[in-house]
Amino acid sequence: MYDKVVKEAQDNMKPVLDMVAINSEAVEKLVKQQANYMSELLNAGLNQARTVSQAKDPTAAVEAQKVYVEEMSSKLMEAAKQNLDVMMEAKDALAKVVETSVKDVQSKVGKVK
Repeated sequence: MYDKVVKEAQDNMKPVLDMVAINSEAVEKLVKQQANYMSELLNAGLNQARTVSQAKDPTAAVEAQKVYVEEMSSKLMEAAKQNLDVMMEAKDALAKVVETSVKDVQSKVGKVK
């Protein structure tokens, strides 16, 4: 009897544990991406400061700054896309867990009637 109650409790908690695992994995991916982005942005900023400081005239400095801004804009857009991909992947996985759980509950309710 006790084993049955424990197994039922574990089965009932499985969707919650699955959702926690999905969210944890998504957060881990996002944190890793953010750390990579910050490192890349820091290095790009240092390189840009070096490039601008070595420019021979204001026109070259402005041109270097223009190129830098365009590159950073592109990189930030790609970063946002990658972040969105991770979140959409997690959302889809969570939706699947919920859908499966609802079907399980409906099947159990149907058996009780």
